[in-house]
Amino acid sequence: MARRHQRPAKQPIYIGCEGQSEVAYAGLLESILRDKQLGYHLVTDDLGKGAGSLEQKVRQAHQNIETKLKQKYKFKKRYVMLDADVLNRDESRRRAIEREAADYNIVVIWQRPCFEAVLLNHIERCEYHEPSDSKIAEAQLKKQCPAYSKPPSIAMLKQCLPDWLQSGPFARGARRHGELDELLRFIGVIDRTI
Repeated sequence: MARRHQRPAKQPIYIGCEGQSEVAYAGLLESILRDKQLGYHLVTDDLGKGAGSLEQKVRQAHQNIETKLKQKYKFKKRYVMLDADVLNRDESRRRAIEREAADYNIVVIWQRPCFEAVLLNHIERCEYHEPSDSKIAEAQLKKQCPAYSKPPSIAMLKQCLPDWLQSGPFARGARRHGELDELLRFIGVIDRTI
């Protein structure tokens, strides 16, 4: 009897998402992982359901991770994606949130100032845009991708990023968002040598 070749199991990465936009973004990343046959799988949670403040979202992510650990998940890395504009430039609050997340072994990906700015930074010639607030970020994004609306679908994100399977747009977009750059390089969406 011939033995069948078994693929190694994909290593799970946890992504706690502030809302549906981030869930769609994680879905786009999952598409890339699948299409490029990279060795990771993203396990996402929509933290916009039930958790209010940023601190509550981090705690909810921790609770969700604990539940999943009981289901035999062994997360290689853990992240939460949060909008920085909610902080109102309160650096002590940001540091406190990061400390609490670190206590749970979670890295906070700060979207500066919001998800739409992150997506905007993935678009060619927009990688250095630094919108000061979420309204400006959304307006600038809609100039580049008129079809954009909240919450986006994976298909809409692919439309906004036509070269989404290439690492270029993700490398561009991650430059301003260090923790996101770390995630994208770790899972192989961005070539680690770039």
